[in-house]
Amino acid sequence: MNRRFFGNLALIGFLLLVSVTNSHSQASQTWQVQKYDIAVDHSAASAQRAIDASATLRLRNIGASNASSVTLRLSEAAEVSGAKVGAESREIIRSQEKVGSATLQRIQLRVPAVRPGEEITVEIAYRLKVQENGALMAFSERSSQFLPLSFWYPTPNSWFFARGADFAPTTISFRGVGERTFLSSGDARSSDFNSELNIQPFFVTGEWDRLEVDGNEFFVPKGIRPDERRLAESILMFAAEAKSFMADRLGWSAREKLRLISVRRGGGFSSGGTILLDDVAIRRGRIDSQTSVSVSEAIVRMYLSDGLRIFGDGHGFIREGLPRFLATEFLEKRFGPEVARAERLRQRNAYSSIANRDGALTQLSPLDDIYFNSSANKGAMIWRLLERDLGERFVLQAVSTGRKSGLLSIGGLRDERPDYGKSFTYLFDQLTTGNLLVGIPQISPGRVTVALRNTMPIQVETNVRLVVEGGPDVDQMVTIPGASFGQAVFDTSRRPLRAEIDPEGFFIQSDYSDDVAPRIFSESDVLLIIKRLFDRQEFSQVETSAGEALKTYPEMDEVRVFLARALLAQNKLAEAEKEFNTLRTGLVTSRSVSWMYLGLGEIQESRGQSTEAQMFYERAIRADGELGAVLLARRRRANLVGSPSSEESLQRFLQDFDRAAVSNRKSELDAMISPGESVRFSSGIAGQAQQWSSSIISYDRLSDGVVLVEARLSIKLLNRNQEQGTAIFRLIRVGAGWKIDGIEFFDVR
Repeated sequence: MNRRFFGNLALIGFLLLVSVTNSHSQASQTWQVQKYDIAVDHSAASAQRAIDASATLRLRNIGASNASSVTLRLSEAAEVSGAKVGAESREIIRSQEKVGSATLQRIQLRVPAVRPGEEITVEIAYRLKVQENGALMAFSERSSQFLPLSFWYPTPNSWFFARGADFAPTTISFRGVGERTFLSSGDARSSDFNSELNIQPFFVTGEWDRLEVDGNEFFVPKGIRPDERRLAESILMFAAEAKSFMADRLGWSAREKLRLISVRRGGGFSSGGTILLDDVAIRRGRIDSQTSVSVSEAIVRMYLSDGLRIFGDGHGFIREGLPRFLATEFLEKRFGPEVARAERLRQRNAYSSIANRDGALTQLSPLDDIYFNSSANKGAMIWRLLERDLGERFVLQAVSTGRKSGLLSIGGLRDERPDYGKSFTYLFDQLTTGNLLVGIPQISPGRVTVALRNTMPIQVETNVRLVVEGGPDVDQMVTIPGASFGQAVFDTSRRPLRAEIDPEGFFIQSDYSDDVAPRIFSESDVLLIIKRLFDRQEFSQVETSAGEALKTYPEMDEVRVFLARALLAQNKLAEAEKEFNTLRTGLVTSRSVSWMYLGLGEIQESRGQSTEAQMFYERAIRADGELGAVLLARRRRANLVGSPSSEESLQRFLQDFDRAAVSNRKSELDAMISPGESVRFSSGIAGQAQQWSSSIISYDRLSDGVVLVEARLSIKLLNRNQEQGTAIFRLIRVGAGWKIDGIEFFDVR
C-alpha cells in the first residue's frame, strides 16, 4: 500500500554546499558515455544476496582540453575488485561523494592523455551486496530489482548533476537466474538485452506469465484471475494506442516494442519502452488515471531516447515536463477534454503547493525535493503555453531539430525562437512570482467592465470570461503589458455572476484563487478546502462546496468522492449511490476506485444486501488505492463474514511465527522472513518479545504463492505494556512453506 526541499537556513546552507560540490563536478565534467556493456552474474554470490558484475563503458571526451583521468560514481555497497583502461589494468583511487543524505563511491583512474572528441574504454569488475530490499535495489528468493538510482553500475555523471545524468545505448548480459525470468530494455537475444536507445541500465527478475498484444508484451504475476488478465490486456492495448499517438505527434515510429512488467516495488519507473507497473494496477477492475499517465509518459520518454540526448541546465523541463504535456494531450484524445482539464487541474494544484518555494527551472537539480513536481507539472504548463504562443507544431519542430543535432536542450529552444527571448527568460530563468488578478464585474448601461492586473514581467495575452445570468458565457481576449493593469469590456445587458481570467489555465502563477471574482474559494487548491471541511465533519458544507467545484470540473473524481461520502454520512443513500456510480465510468484515480467500492458496499450493507456489500468491500481491498479505504473495507468485511475458514498452512505458519518471536533466537525468526525484508521489524522483536499471539482475521490471494494475511495480534515486548492491534503480512510461498515478504500494515499499541 502504498520528493521536496528549501525550508530552513540550515537546509539552505547544506544545499549551497552540495551546489558548490556539484558545480565543481559540472565545471570539470569531461566524459560522456557512448555505450554500456554490463555482464551480471546472479548466481555466484546469491547466498550473500549479491551480484557479480563487469561493466565496460565506452567514453568520449566532450571537454575542451585533454583529459588524463576518469572519475566514476558507484554505490557505496559495491566492492570493486579491478579496473582496466583498454586492455591494461589500472590502480583505483577511491573516495566518497555525498549526494543529499546518501554517499556514493568515487572511483578515479589515471588514463593516457585523451584529446577532445576521442574515446576510451573503461572496465570495472565489482560485487554489489544488497543489505535491505527497497524500491531501487532488491534481492529476494523470488525476484530481484536493480534500478538506476541505486547506482548499481559505474558511470561518470551522477543523476543528481544539474546538467543531467548519463544515458546511452546499453547491452546487459545475464546468467544465474535459474527458473526466474530476466528482463530489461531492448531486444532479448538469448540471455542478453540490447537497446540502441539512450537509456539508463536496469534489470528485474521474477516469475511472470507473458501476455502479448500486437507484438507488445505484458509480464504479469503467475496465476492471476481472468478479470485481471483482461485488464492487463486492456492496459497493453491502451499503451499501444499511446505509442501510435506519439508517433503521429512527434513524427517518427519507435524502434522498440513496449514491455510492461508487473512489480511489487518501483512502479512508475521506465526506460527505453520498458515500463514497471505496480502489480496492483491490474487488480482495480479498470485502468486508473495514475496508470494511464505513467504509461503515456513512459512512451514519450522512449521516443525522446531515440537518437536524442537531453542535456544541459534545466534538462528536467524536457525530460519530465514534455512527457507530462504530451501524455495529457493523449488522454484528451482518448478520454475527452473534461478528463484532460481534470488532469491539468491536478498538475496545477500539485505545483501550487510548492510555487512559493520553487526555483528557476534552469537551476533545478534532482537533489531538490521540488524537482519532480516543478519539472513535470510546471514544465507541462510551460510546454502548453509555448505551443499556444509559438504554434501547435512547436514541439514537433523542436524535437526534429534536436534529433538532427542529437541534443535537445533549453538552449536549443531559445535558439529556435529568439523573438520569444524575454518570455523564455521569465519562464526558465526566474522564480514564479507573477500573478493574474481579476476584479469584480462593474455594471453600466449595456456593458460590464472588469478590471485586470498582470504582475508578471512579460506581456500577457489571455482570455477573460464573463459568466452571466441565463448564459451563455462571454469570452474576450485581452493583452495586458508586463507589471501593469488592463480591463475587459463586455457589451451585454445580462447580469454578471462572476469574471474569470485565464480560464483555460495557460499561465503559471503564484496564486490561482484570485483568477475569479467574486471568489468562489479562498485558496488555489479546491480539493484541499473540501477535504478540510470533510475532516471537520461539516458534511452539508462539503455538499455545497463540492457541488460548486464540480460545475467547473465535473471530472474531478476526488471532489466527487468527498461529495458522495458527505451524502452517505448524512444518510442520503440514493444521492450518494448516484455519485459513486458516476465514478464507475471515465478515468479516475486509484484512490477514488477504492473509496467508490467502499461507499457502494456501505450502501448495500445498509440495505441488508450482505452478498453485494461483501463483493464491493473485496473490490475496494484489491484496488488498494488508499490505505484508509482499504482498512475500512477490511473492517466491514470482517463484520459481515466473521473469521474465514483459513488455509491450514497459513494458520500453521503464524503459530510457528508466534513461537519463533518469543524464542529469543533471532536465527529462528529470520528463517521465517524473506532475506532483506522487514529488517527493522525482526530486529525489534528478537530478544524483546515476551508474549506474541496472532490469529487470522482474513486472507487474500494475490497470485500464485502470494497472499495477504490480516491478523489480530496480542503482544508484550520487554519493558512495555500488553499491546493489541492488527497487522497485514505479505506472505510468499518458498518451497513447501511460507515466509513473510513484507509488512503492509502494522497497528499494534
